[in-house]
Amino acid sequence: MADIKKYLGGSPSTLNQLNISVVLDRIRRQHSITKSGLAKNLNLSLPTISRIVNTLIEKGYVIEAGFGKSSGGKKPKILEFNSRKAFIAGIAIDINFIEIILSDLSGNERKYLHKEFLSDKNPDTIIETIIEYINKSVEETHIDKKELEVISLGIPGMIEKETNLVKLIPTIPVWEGINLKEILTKKTGKEVLIDNMNNMSLLGERWKGKANGYNDVVFVGVGTGIGSGILINGKIFRGFNGSAGEVGYMFIDRNMDKSISDPQGQFEYLASEIALKKEICKMCLSDNISMENSDRHIIGLLEDAKYFKHILGIIDNFAYGITNLITILNPELVIVEGSLFEKSENAFEYLVKKVKELSKFKTKITMSSLGKKAISIGAVIHGLKYLDKKIISPLFL
Repeated sequence: MADIKKYLGGSPSTLNQLNISVVLDRIRRQHSITKSGLAKNLNLSLPTISRIVNTLIEKGYVIEAGFGKSSGGKKPKILEFNSRKAFIAGIAIDINFIEIILSDLSGNERKYLHKEFLSDKNPDTIIETIIEYINKSVEETHIDKKELEVISLGIPGMIEKETNLVKLIPTIPVWEGINLKEILTKKTGKEVLIDNMNNMSLLGERWKGKANGYNDVVFVGVGTGIGSGILINGKIFRGFNGSAGEVGYMFIDRNMDKSISDPQGQFEYLASEIALKKEICKMCLSDNISMENSDRHIIGLLEDAKYFKHILGIIDNFAYGITNLITILNPELVIVEGSLFEKSENAFEYLVKKVKELSKFKTKITMSSLGKKAISIGAVIHGLKYLDKKIISPLFL
């Protein structure tokens, strides 16, 4: 919440807008309150409160929801924040899935959809799928499409600040250089927000996951690639051109030829789940074991001590990268998201032990509590904060 004192002495219109923002924020946080309750809590006159509340009701941000208890006179009307005034579509796009959460203005999940992709990663095909699933979530929730205010996406790449072009997306290289924001805005007529999926995951974890209450956090997502989101003093750190957190490009082995790990980067090449699956394939071939390309089958093999010891080098590589991040950024917390560490207790315990051996600093390392859903949850809160700034409380946040 902003410091109200700094607005004192401002123009009447500024103070009026501030009062509106304060009243609306209090109604939203209190869930249900009366005009007299607002006047008492905010130290504003009842006529001022009545005028502001009437404006908010007229604009649709507040509704009257029954009557409260009377102390002798007329029963006071209960005021509530209208969560259905607008909706946000929080969307996660990765190499093999699309996920969407349709949320109201209070962050309540109204619809959840998940779809595994086939092999076609053509931008046009995925954009059609995004629009299809937005429409499906709206139709199945029975809301007016006009009420959908923001489409917020997390993608496995970065958005160039000056041009809005998709960059650094080796897992879906055909997306390189497209203006996804412009395309989706034209096709949907909605405000479109796009950020890296690891930044979105970090926002999701801070809202509803393990990072709640922390201000200095590093989120590391490991799957087909490796990326991170960095929280410093409670804010996402993006760097000079928005590429902060692209840790897959870190160098952790000076003896390795750079050309071998291009285009994804050395850390990603040596420590991602792709590296793990390659090693598992080698072991299966040498032992004449059928290799199924499924997480369940791979995790099952890793529970066997014979196979687990062969992938310790990959976990070591991951630990080197985590240790470097801890050394440079000194976070309170590191959150790891990835199926290997989520499903193999041995792998995560070994990782934590290895980092403790390597690092000079005591930093808590934990698994994500939200998994891949952190991306779409983060996209929702990203959209909600945008609406707070643009529509609900422009002077307040």
